[in-house]
Amino acid sequence: MLNGILERSAKYVKTSALALPLVFSLAGTGHAQSVEWRGFVVLDGSGSNCEQYGWGGINTGQARFRPSDLGSNGSETRLSMFLGTFAIIFSREGRFDRRWRPVASTVVSSYTRAIDTIQVRVTSQTPRDAALTADTPQIYLVGQIQNMEGAAGCNPTFTATLLRRTW
Repeated sequence: MLNGILERSAKYVKTSALALPLVFSLAGTGHAQSVEWRGFVVLDGSGSNCEQYGWGGINTGQARFRPSDLGSNGSETRLSMFLGTFAIIFSREGRFDRRWRPVASTVVSSYTRAIDTIQVRVTSQTPRDAALTADTPQIYLVGQIQNMEGAAGCNPTFTATLLRRTW
């Protein structure tokens, strides 16, 4: 009886050991990860109506970029900027392009509020949007924000250099 148990146990261990690599290889295939790039952003409010709102000159900080339809990002594109003690998030269905696009935006500073009068456009992207994949190592964005923080006529430009985040 003991021999029978040992034989069945040995067979079970061999079968399980052969199946483990298959189980582990399948474990990650059913769940897509979000795809995000993080890096440095320069916001330039010079020459626009931004000085009176505190956005004149050069402001630098960090940025995050999550384009739509990559990994588990869904249909919404998000561009977030963290500038000192101020954060602003721009989101929209689909991707940014050269045309002004209305965005949903949220500002976090000494207050939190949603602003619906902001528009964003990306005037240059390397690599171009059509060539962007989940494996793209770096993105360079140049764009403009219309009515920054809801301030009419404050239209700063931004440049962002972003590296793909790997989890």
